[in-house]
Amino acid sequence: MTGLMQSLGGAFLMPAALAFLGLIPIVVLLYLLKLRRTEVIIPSTLLWTKSLRDMTANAPFQRLRKNLLLLLQVLALLALALALARPYVTAEGSRGNTFCCIIDRSASMQTVETEGTRIEIARKKALDMVDALESGDRMMVVSFAESADVLCELTDDKYRLRQAIRGIEAEDTRSKIRDVMLIVKSIAPDDRDREVIAPDIELILFSDGRLSDLDQLGALSANMRFVQVGETRDNAGIIAFSV
Repeated sequence: MTGLMQSLGGAFLMPAALAFLGLIPIVVLLYLLKLRRTEVIIPSTLLWTKSLRDMTANAPFQRLRKNLLLLLQVLALLALALALARPYVTAEGSRGNTFCCIIDRSASMQTVETEGTRIEIARKKALDMVDALESGDRMMVVSFAESADVLCELTDDKYRLRQAIRGIEAEDTRSKIRDVMLIVKSIAPDDRDREVIAPDIELILFSDGRLSDLDQLGALSANMRFVQVGETRDNAGIIAFSV
């Protein structure tokens, strides 16, 4: 029994519980032993022929007969042992890709292009990417201007991702990607320099490219895919008055 439990140790969380299987031979043995019956006076032995044969036999054991109760008891012990041993199956599942969708919501994203404003174009492209997600893929949504916000954490729920993207609106501020860098680094492995992003996380940046600190991406740029939004890149506008 010990050798059996060692060989099955990789398939059960608690292989020691298989020791309950040792009770099965004991249950069978109880059915092999002759029972001590109480003597009762009856008018005839015609209906008790089988019992009479058992009583007249000298052997301490009797032949094992078909018995439904014995079968049920053995099955119950087997089910109890397997349940306590907690069997499991190790299988390789398909691991999907992980994406971080980063959308620029600065003032320049309000510029009107042929297909609409830049923020509208960015939202449409991001929604198309959500629709293209395959089974096992996960995505998070981050928007930024002067500060960055996580609108949806890593998930495979396409409905939540779409709702987060559709709610992004441009603001009358400039854009800084520094906060985005801090957010992305927080989901990376615990590296000492915190500069290396996990290789299975792909960053997709939707912006018109007018980022004052884009050159500070450093190691982040290795995992980033830039999606240009809008054709023109000359941005000028009044975003505030001071009297």
